[in-house]
Amino acid sequence: MGAEAAFMLLVGLFVAAWRRGKTPDWVRRVRGHIDDHTEVRTQRIDLIARTLWSETRGAPKHTDQELAGIAQVALNRVSDGRSLREVLTPPGRSDCCGAWNTSERFAEWWTTANGKPGFARCQEIARGVLDGTLENQIGTRNMFFHPGGLIRCEPATFEASDNPRHICMHFPGMGYRRAPKWATHDPKRIGYAIFVYSRAQ
Repeated sequence: MGAEAAFMLLVGLFVAAWRRGKTPDWVRRVRGHIDDHTEVRTQRIDLIARTLWSETRGAPKHTDQELAGIAQVALNRVSDGRSLREVLTPPGRSDCCGAWNTSERFAEWWTTANGKPGFARCQEIARGVLDGTLENQIGTRNMFFHPGGLIRCEPATFEASDNPRHICMHFPGMGYRRAPKWATHDPKRIGYAIFVYSRAQ
């Protein structure tokens, strides 16, 4: 029996069962798998979209590529053994990088993001990253930060002994900022964000 004939036979069996008012078990199982997959995908989109909005407040100045990079960071952190929900639900911990964000303000933004201006765009970015239609421009980098939110510093007065975990780092257009040492791990700037590895490569 050819493939086309086998397909037509399956269609015929399904139609016959439907006319008798009975859905075949195999159809129910397939529907169940599809429903489960759809639910999981919807949850993953929501988790990522809430995180994107909370990191940027939906501001249009943040490019699609920058948002996609942040979403990719989330997926890269999942590879260390935790689920996306564990990584992103505040405070969202992962083995590789510790907490995603521990501030109460971030948790409030995350919880109330749905429906806010710019949230729909964050959902579209999340879909694009999960579907693979948005290019991964950061590789396996699993950390990011916005230099504009870092404290300013002056190299001449910066005391390394008083800042064992930080350096006074120059960012084009922003001057010198007090940055964590991991900020030097092969940084790649996209929009307002800089993406790095949690450990030197």
